[in-house]
Amino acid sequence: LFLRIIILLQLWCGAFFLIRSRSQRRNSHLYDSSARDVARLIRPSVAMVVPVGVRNVTTRGSGFVINFNNETDDAVHLLTAAHVAAPGHRLEVVFFPNATDVESNSTHVATVVGRDIGSDLALLKVSNIQQPKDYPPLFLMGGSSPVDDIATEKQNERAAVVEDLVGTPCFAIGFPSGGVIGSAMTRGIVCAHALGKVFASNDTKKTRFVVTDAAMAGGMSGGPLVNENGSVMGVNALVNMELRALGNYAVSSVECQTFLFKLSQRIKKSQTNNDINDTKTAYRVMLFNDRFNKRQHVSDILNRVAKLNRTQADAIMMEAHQLGRSTILMFDSKDDAKKLCNELQKTDLLVEVQEVYDSTI
Repeated sequence: LFLRIIILLQLWCGAFFLIRSRSQRRNSHLYDSSARDVARLIRPSVAMVVPVGVRNVTTRGSGFVINFNNETDDAVHLLTAAHVAAPGHRLEVVFFPNATDVESNSTHVATVVGRDIGSDLALLKVSNIQQPKDYPPLFLMGGSSPVDDIATEKQNERAAVVEDLVGTPCFAIGFPSGGVIGSAMTRGIVCAHALGKVFASNDTKKTRFVVTDAAMAGGMSGGPLVNENGSVMGVNALVNMELRALGNYAVSSVECQTFLFKLSQRIKKSQTNNDINDTKTAYRVMLFNDRFNKRQHVSDILNRVAKLNRTQADAIMMEAHQLGRSTILMFDSKDDAKKLCNELQKTDLLVEVQEVYDSTI
């Protein structure tokens, strides 16, 4: 009798582990299938962002298509990281409509619609897209109506939603450097949430991050971190080496919603003022600080190329050095501003043209 009991127990255990093993294999197959579905759904909407111009920069980043202010039929907007769309560089965006055929890529010049260094977010616009429907916009988690600084209670509610996602499967997508062809995708889970300052930012604001163990590499910054449904949980931002495998940060979709809302409000306000108050648009050439050019060298270039006197050149150079940016000159004509910007870029300065709306101009 005892032997019969032992045999029955062995048979029962064997059957249990066999069923469990088959179930795990089925679940693994479903998970792999889900990952492939996410890749096919998301990758066409993710583009490579390449800064070109000064210093023959060879670095690259990523960005992804979103809906913003009902763009025109031949234009798309891309959300990316601010450090990918760094000031002073001309930006090119490369789309890969067919992920398996890298020869099908198309390159376009992008303009910066808005940039927030404090949250490490930037919005780009690409015009004259022949087939914009080939790059469907991705949707941000956190609701369809972004919040502003006044709605702190709603913002905290959305933050709680993000915090409750710990343990949720997620996928990081982008264009890593190092010989990888096209975009890459890694998977993991949401490990935690974090609140802190963006690296290399002088802003005192603290940014909400989603922390994941999904691997990220150089070039994937600005790409999306999505869930199994393809909804964007965050924008790939940085790797915190102190957290080792848990050190991959993405700017929370809550921050993305807030950034886009404020940017949209600013643009609408400018357009309204322009219609009602006959507001004029001016163009300023901005100088940005960088670690390569020495102060005296920058001042000499401003004196020689921008035709500033020595006192003005020194003051603008020092303001850019201390605050990170400074206005060189203002123009009524966009062409005149671009002309000076191009001449300064040839001397290796980090400069760009920005539109300014002011009813007093």
